[in-house]
Amino acid sequence: ESTTNRKILYFTVHRSSCIVPPMTDHDLLTPEEAADVLRIDYPEAGAEERRRKKRRRVEDLLRAGTIPGMKIGGAWRVSRVQLLVHVQAEAARRVKGEGP
Repeated sequence: ESTTNRKILYFTVHRSSCIVPPMTDHDLLTPEEAADVLRIDYPEAGAEERRRKKRRRVEDLLRAGTIPGMKIGGAWRVSRVQLLVHVQAEAARRVKGEGP
């Protein structure tokens, strides 16, 4: 597929633009995958407990509306692009002194 035929979306976040390619199947993350992107970890826990805690933490953030996400067929999914844009916007907000 040529680049000229590919649709490109533009997002502006606090005066910085990022070019986002079209979404693929790998761009919808499970809560566990979103936790990896956010670098949420519980190294003291065993493998199964770590996975459960990471999933629970991200689901809590999703329910609270702290990070963007949606339920598909009863399971939480997070757009990688929306998550990264959200993190970038939150970082910019905190640099400006508007965050916790």
